[in-house]
Amino acid sequence: MGYLFFFKYISLPVLIVIFLVSCVTSSWRDDGADALDADGMEKKARAERIVELSEKLSQTPNDIESDIQNYATILALAQSEPEVYTNEISYSTQALEEIFSSLVYKVSSIPSGGLVARSYEEPLVIQVVSRELPLANTLVSVEETLQEADGEEVVSTVFVRTDAEGYAQINLTTPPATGTHRIFVSIAAENALTPIFPEEAGVLSSASINEETVEQLASIIDAQRTLIRIAIVSQAAEYSMNVYVQDTDISDSIIEGENTATGIVQILSEAGFVVSIIPVKGEVETLSLSEVFTSSDADRVAYGTAKIMSFEESAGGYSVELNASVDVYDRRTGAELLSIRRTQRGDGANSSSTVLAVFRVLGTKIAEEMLRGLP
Repeated sequence: MGYLFFFKYISLPVLIVIFLVSCVTSSWRDDGADALDADGMEKKARAERIVELSEKLSQTPNDIESDIQNYATILALAQSEPEVYTNEISYSTQALEEIFSSLVYKVSSIPSGGLVARSYEEPLVIQVVSRELPLANTLVSVEETLQEADGEEVVSTVFVRTDAEGYAQINLTTPPATGTHRIFVSIAAENALTPIFPEEAGVLSSASINEETVEQLASIIDAQRTLIRIAIVSQAAEYSMNVYVQDTDISDSIIEGENTATGIVQILSEAGFVVSIIPVKGEVETLSLSEVFTSSDADRVAYGTAKIMSFEESAGGYSVELNASVDVYDRRTGAELLSIRRTQRGDGANSSSTVLAVFRVLGTKIAEEMLRGLP
């Protein structure tokens, strides 16, 4: 009776409405459940991927760029919930630090020595390893410190990439002066770490990684770099040399005595050179370079001038400033081997002796540059 009463007094349209509302409510519940399931599956897949990449970092490295890229991917995946993946981020960072701190640069082949202005007979060959295994496809930074003939040091950097066995071959620049060729070999940290810089990656939040972490990784790489030294010597002493340097006063009048040339010869002789002066003839005659070549019987010729630029008298004595221009040539080929431009200042109580002494000192300084820079 109850059912009959219900259907008797409730119209058919109302029943239809009730039925439709029930269907929609059920659909909403299903959609919500599907959305929750999809979100959960996405989080699960992300977590599994983070764990997978973290494990890869702790395993055998063979490509440092892949390791760094995996690390960057971990950070990118974890950025939505960095507090959830704190342990994974920390674990991965430590794994990468271990790879970097285990870096070793094994020198496979190194030039035994080099000659000024000559090519090395063989390249520098190194192997990059970590955990005793080669690192393939790794960009290596080779920083060279070259000492110029004037004593100044110039630093240049080249980049090479390791092959499948971790080897890299570097054709080095021969320094233009005697001394020690210093070469630092390391992973190109700035290039290697680019994928994990937040501002450059464009997808990483500051919660995933910060500049301090990046700087720490870079410092570990830099600390592992290897210094290689190669002695650079000169064969200049094996070649005989004649020196012609004309000393003049402010008005370009020749000063007798060949004081600059004498200073040059003194230092070169002490260094084992076979060297002698071509005298300046008379007070006004100047020999041209071709005339010096003709009159010389040596392998090389040093030719130039030294001039008084200023001469001042003061209460304490005299002050003089000289400028010199001296070039060294291969007499047989005419090739210029070295060009020297130098200024020298000096003081003294006596005008004449001060001038002569400063010319002599100027000559010794020029000779010292010759010792460093002549091939």
